[in-house]
Amino acid sequence: MSLPTPQLLVRISSIRAKLMTRLRSLNEEGFARTGVHPKFGSMSLSMWLEFFLVHEAHQFAVGEEQLMTRRTCFVCTLLLIIAGKSYAQTPVPAYRARMTMAQCRTVTALQKAHGKSGVHDKVTELVFFSRWLSLSPQNTGAAHGVLQNIPATEKEAVDLMTLSDPPEDINAPNTVMFALGSIHDQWPQLVARAALRFPEGMKSYVAFLPLATIDIHSNFTGTRNGCVGGFQMNFA
Repeated sequence: MSLPTPQLLVRISSIRAKLMTRLRSLNEEGFARTGVHPKFGSMSLSMWLEFFLVHEAHQFAVGEEQLMTRRTCFVCTLLLIIAGKSYAQTPVPAYRARMTMAQCRTVTALQKAHGKSGVHDKVTELVFFSRWLSLSPQNTGAAHGVLQNIPATEKEAVDLMTLSDPPEDINAPNTVMFALGSIHDQWPQLVARAALRFPEGMKSYVAFLPLATIDIHSNFTGTRNGCVGGFQMNFA
């Protein structure tokens, strides 16, 4: 689902402001950090920024939906380089499984796709249970699955952050990237609601808080206070 133009522009402005704040804090050594582009090889952060600006201008010409999707992917990569984090592309089988499940419109189709995928890493399972819970908000199994697959390592957190970013060997259409982006955006609310329903999952929820800061696109920190506050009220 694409965003209305006003919301799209607000989101672009917000992401740009956060990126600029991070860039202004860097010294020469920071701009010399490198990241590996799948086609152009090792590139310094300065080169990434130049490439990003050219790419962004092109996407403005192509259309705002493509701009939002591709721009998010580039900003994710830039921020990982700035933070000195490693970035590895999602394996093709995992991305194919995620893109198929993200587009399922019924629980039956989703469960069938999950069974056929043969891929069960944590973030792929997160996609499955998040989509299931969004299709069936009261389902207990889906809620427990969302809680059991909260990212627990930096690698998993980065994998979630770049959820819609396709690997080099996949030419994913915008509809697929938006479907995965929608799961990324919905997940903070889904996991917060699940944690409030089943407090035994609160430990994993709280443990993710330090990792959540990696992802500036996520609203996890925005939903955190309400979730933890609700938990404290229930058990005060």
